[in-house]
Amino acid sequence: MNELKPVKMIQALALFDEKTAGDCGLALWAAFHEVEEFYKRAGARIDYQRYFIAPVMPAAPFLWNIAHLVGRFIPGGQLQRAMDVLSSDQTRPLKLDDQLAWGTRGRTYDQSQLALAVRNLIGPVGSDYHLMIVTDRLITPPPKWRYIIWETLEMVNASVISATPLDPDYWRDKDPDRVLTVKKRARAAVLNITGGLIGLKHCDNPACFLFDDVDSVTVLDEMKCIGPEHNLNALDGYGFNDRQKDPTIIEPPALQPVAKRVL
Repeated sequence: MNELKPVKMIQALALFDEKTAGDCGLALWAAFHEVEEFYKRAGARIDYQRYFIAPVMPAAPFLWNIAHLVGRFIPGGQLQRAMDVLSSDQTRPLKLDDQLAWGTRGRTYDQSQLALAVRNLIGPVGSDYHLMIVTDRLITPPPKWRYIIWETLEMVNASVISATPLDPDYWRDKDPDRVLTVKKRARAAVLNITGGLIGLKHCDNPACFLFDDVDSVTVLDEMKCIGPEHNLNALDGYGFNDRQKDPTIIEPPALQPVAKRVL
């Protein structure tokens, strides 16, 4: 059994586009909570702070509110949604200087500058807190790369995930479950980074959330569960079923029936 390291973490959505915030904000917020519940199964001790930074604050659509109300009266129908775990003190209006964050490569953002700007917006927090940002801006890739999904910035104790290449719309793919796809890809990225922070080693198993070589969104799509090579009995073969069509529902970890065959 791995000895997991305690971690202090700030998770922040930094969403500049009003439409993206409305479409995907709550789904990404749900993904943060799903990762927390996932690693909690293995006894991970992570002290979380979370912030929703956007030009507009999220609101659950009317029909989703009705469905949630009905669910309260159906045996086993109680569902927890992102709005249930988002409080007003976690929201921040977007007050980031767009120009300060532009990178040197086309219309990309400098991830280091973005991390510093988000820290300044949040206010005084100890540097021992790892800052994890999910943003709707492309971040600056290395030379000759078209894009990167995330970068870990050791100098500022941060990681920045770009949700832009996670979006089927970016690739002009017609995906009827677009927001759910963004959520699943972002969740896999957050699981990968968080696993490393708590002391889990990355691996060469492409079906595992801790796969080491994540260089495209198609790689994220193949990451389904935690593989047995990590000796995490509480999580071996666990992933998410994503049976709910509402991507703002916080899905519990679930044993994947094909995990042993895939691995």
